[in-house]
Parts: sequence; C-alpha cells; structure tokens
Amino acid sequence: MLFTGKNLFLPPLFWLVLLLWNPLSAQQIPDALLWKVSGKNLSQPSYLYGTLHAICLEDLKLKENALRALNQTNRLVLELDVTEEEFPAKMQQAMLMKGQTRLQDLLPRGDYQLMARYFQDSIGISLADYAQMQPIFLATFLYNELLDCTTQSYEMQLSRMARLNKKEVEGLETFEEQMRVFGNISYREQAEMLLQSIVEYPELEAAYWNMIVSYKNEDLNSLYHIIRDIQLGMQDYEEVMINGRNQRWIPRMEQMAREEPSFFAVGAAHLPGNKGLIALLKRRGYEVEPVF
Repeated sequence: MLFTGKNLFLPPLFWLVLLLWNPLSAQQIPDALLWKVSGKNLSQPSYLYGTLHAICLEDLKLKENALRALNQTNRLVLELDVTEEEFPAKMQQAMLMKGQTRLQDLLPRGDYQLMARYFQDSIGISLADYAQMQPIFLATFLYNELLDCTTQSYEMQLSRMARLNKKEVEGLETFEEQMRVFGNISYREQAEMLLQSIVEYPELEAAYWNMIVSYKNEDLNSLYHIIRDIQLGMQDYEEVMINGRNQRWIPRMEQMAREEPSFFAVGAAHLPGNKGLIALLKRRGYEVEPVF
C-alpha cells in the first residue's frame, strides 16, 4: 500500500497485527523477538524474527543480536517480497473493491455519515475520494493518525540492509496468496470492522501504545494480554489470517532453511501460541531457542 504523507510504506496486513491474536497464546515463552532454528536436517542455523509492520521511525531499533543473525545468513525471507518491482502497482490495484461497490453501499446511512465525519474532522480526508477503496485498507489512515509520526516497517528496513549486503530477498507467500486471504472477509464485514475501530478508537489507541512498549521490551506474553480483548470482530477470521498461514509457511520455511541459512522476519503475532511458528517448528523436530 502506497500513500503520500506520514507513512512511507505499509504492508497489506498491517492493521490486522493489532486486531488478531492467537487465543492459544497464553503459554509463557521467554522475552525474545529473535529465535535460532537448528537441528534436524539443517547444516547451519536459520533465524526467526518477530516484527511490527509499522512503528514510528525513531522507535525502530534493530538490536545487535538481530543484526548479527542477519549477517550470518544468506537470505532474508519476509511474509511478502516487498522489493518486487511490480509490488506497488499490484497493491494500488488490489486496494479497490471489485465492480461498482462503494463504501456508502456497505453501511446504514447513519453509520456511513458517522464514519465520513470522523475521516473529515479527525484525519482531514473526504471518504468520497476513496469510495471504492476496500475498507480494510482505509483502516491504514486510522493508524497513521494514531501514530502521528513518520512510520517505517521493520520489513522495509531489513530489506534495505539485505540488498546493501547483496543478500536475496524472498517471500513466504505471493501477493496473490495474501490477497486471497482478504477474500475471506466480505466488503460489508470489513466496513463494519472499520466502523467499530472508529467507535472504539480510544481503547484502540491505548492498546496500541501499550503494544509498542511491550514490543520494544520483546515481551510477547504481554502483547498477548494487551491484544486479546480488542479483536474488533476478527475472531472468526483468526484461523485463516494467522493459523492457516502459519501452517502453509512451515514447509516453505523448512525447504528454504535446508537450502541455505535464512533470516525469517514475520509479524510478531505469528510467533507465540500452540499454533504459532515457534511451536510448529518444535513439533517438526527443530531446536528453536531464544536469542537474548
């Protein structure tokens, strides 16, 4: 997703990082964003790193352990290859609803007017100019307002560093695969979730800043407790948005790690829980250890 203004780049699943969390994540895991994956049939270790898809630029910090791990691997693997040349054009096209559907067609008149007033008064944009944008992408404007800073993603920072060091960058899924994930949520349901985000914005704002603090402390357990109560209607889609994607990624991660040592960087929500990547890799017979 490409906008001008405060944000530089936001991946398509950005806002779902806040709204989705694995309900089986209650088990305690060590405070660490970086995990070493070794053993089984790997000749050299690979690494798994939990990211935030958007954070204020001044808060984006890659610690020494992560930098060392990236240098010790041959390849950076993200959820999506954001360096793909056609990526911006694909994103601009994907943001639009199919057919002649417009946002005002998806909500009762009063709810649409409430949303339009909020966007005009609080964000300074007219919804009429974005009538055919999928509501799930319109939510990005909310988070720009929430952060109120120049934003950056760990994925973009890591990909720049990888290219500077002549490392290849790949994705665990294709753009088309990720867009099919969105296909599980109807436009009307997207609009209702966006409306709920506006109505519950104060709670969302407080939770997001608490999440930032927990992330900077590498405390995935606190992140779980912060997020689990503000899912804003996303519970029914947790299986396809988080757990299903984790299951699809595991064989791809295994193949890539066998080929060469790789640095996997995905949203932190994908790491913890019985259906998270850490647990899934352990069940496949790998040693998965926190790197402090």
